[in-house]
Amino acid sequence: PQEGRSFAKHEYAGGQGVPIDGLVPRLLFATRFWDLRLALTTLLGDDSRILFHRNVRDRVKRVAPFLEVDSDPYPVAADGRIKWVIDCYTTSDMMPYSKRVNLGDLSQVFQGKQEDSGIIPAEFIRLLERRTQRANYVRGSVKAIVDAYDGSVTLYVTDPDDKLLQAWRRAFPDAFTPVEEASAEIRVHFRYPQDQFQIQSVIWADYHMRAPDAYYAREGAWQIPQDANFISLRRERARPGHEQRNADLRPYWLKTRFPGEEDAEFAIVQPFSPESRNVLSGYLVGGSDGDRLGRLTSYEFAPDTTVVGPSQAQARIDQDPRISAWMTLRMQSGSRVSRGKLLTVPLDNAVLYVQPLFVQADKSSVSELLGAQLSSVPELKQVVIVFGDRVLMRPTLKGAVAALFEDEGEGAAPDQATADTETPASPQPTRSN
Repeated sequence: PQEGRSFAKHEYAGGQGVPIDGLVPRLLFATRFWDLRLALTTLLGDDSRILFHRNVRDRVKRVAPFLEVDSDPYPVAADGRIKWVIDCYTTSDMMPYSKRVNLGDLSQVFQGKQEDSGIIPAEFIRLLERRTQRANYVRGSVKAIVDAYDGSVTLYVTDPDDKLLQAWRRAFPDAFTPVEEASAEIRVHFRYPQDQFQIQSVIWADYHMRAPDAYYAREGAWQIPQDANFISLRRERARPGHEQRNADLRPYWLKTRFPGEEDAEFAIVQPFSPESRNVLSGYLVGGSDGDRLGRLTSYEFAPDTTVVGPSQAQARIDQDPRISAWMTLRMQSGSRVSRGKLLTVPLDNAVLYVQPLFVQADKSSVSELLGAQLSSVPELKQVVIVFGDRVLMRPTLKGAVAALFEDEGEGAAPDQATADTETPASPQPTRSN
């Protein structure tokens, strides 16, 4: 070690793992993992343990194979440890008075790989199709917590009213823990189940229409708009990585203040457009803060109001001569411009589109010269916002928003967003199963 530095040794003190304290266990595990070093190493002692099934999703599926596991585990710092939080779902195709749908058909809206069809990423869809190809019940009732140090798994029940989960709890009474026993540091990190939200978004595109005549005539039917930024990148770069998923807009997470609310909140958002039109008709919000955790709120724009949609906003960015000139200049100087995700941000009663622009070195010429693949770090250079007919570009988001409202006159009339208070699309939170 260099001067002033030293190595620190630490012994594993967790209670999980399989003892590997003799020659026979070493030989068995060496055969199991096809690694001769486990049998020959001198670093193992009598107290050594081996931890495998390190993938957190795999650990949860082995502990509770009757639950479906969310595709997006996320780590949190709580109780002095790093822990993974994973949403788990109960599913069935035998729930009375509920429409059966083919999850593979719904999955055409979003897919993780070209050869797989999935409304949610490929692994989750394959699991659902293997167990319940047709389902009429999906409910996120369990939060699995996996300790990143020792791998211990705790299943917290967040929805004790789930009838299917109640049956599993009677079969395995010691497998579940009431959510009230989770520490406050853990519970504050719980968020809306992402895969469930993606399924609900597809269903809500049709079932937000309550009048039977309007439903069967498909008057006011919604659709998930296309991800115009993704389409632009795929067209510009023509890389295989940009061809491996459907071009529909994915839901995304925001920290903002929604119409009718006093405080900002962290939520997952899915915008909608009318069928065969590129304007914005509304958006669905899955709450994740405080008493809004697990609640869906749908916001609708007035039918006589034309609100710029994501495709129109992206087209205005692409057609802006100042932005095009700025990007062209950077593309000619040994670098390339990467456009970030175009976000639809509810701003009080208006909608603001935000897209970051990154600049990074073009590694192709350097890689050819050195004969190696070198990675370059993107650097945020500009932020573009679209508000109605206006397009602004500034070095920071704060500067772009400040420039927008400095030029706004008192008589400006931004696109107004209203919430239907006579339907489940009310801004007041409603419980979603």
